[in-house]
Amino acid sequence: MRRAVDDAEGRDAALESLVNLGLDAANTAALALPGGAFIVGGLSLLNGLMLKLPSEDERVVAEKKDSYNAGIEEGKRIVLEALRPPVHHDEPDNRGKAGS
Repeated sequence: MRRAVDDAEGRDAALESLVNLGLDAANTAALALPGGAFIVGGLSLLNGLMLKLPSEDERVVAEKKDSYNAGIEEGKRIVLEALRPPVHHDEPDNRGKAGS
């Protein structure tokens, strides 16, 4: 799981770098075209969408913490379920009844 996350983060960083290089090249070429200022503005807007928000790191940490805690709880549930003695349906279930 950790490796998959690291691979995805690496692909995201590579894609972001590639997009930034392409946008920089397009901005330079767009200024020579009629209406190039509008194109540059649009490309700059697209480039801004790739920027991380200041609270993004905190959100990612919170998501990872919640995911970790949910995984621990699910693991506990699975272990407790596996350790529970099996209930035989041919015998009466007297658990929790007084006098048994």
